[in-house]
Amino acid sequence: MRDRLPFADLLILPYNYVLDEELRQQINLSLEESVIVFDEGHNIEAHCEELFQFELGVNDLFMSYSILNQVWAEL
Repeated sequence: MRDRLPFADLLILPYNYVLDEELRQQINLSLEESVIVFDEGHNIEAHCEELFQFELGVNDLFMSYSILNQVWAEL
């Protein structure tokens, strides 16, 4: 099926293949000049939260604070 992807006019696939860039790259899916319709999209919000979440530790906060202080001092 992946070999036929470039020739398809219509694709029906789980929305995570559309939202997740790594999955799109794995199947060589380009969204240029595409119309995307999400059916049963009630889980998309939770999926996007998982996809774009990150962890911010205490050391990250201290480093950010230090950098901001340096920038502020230069202004």
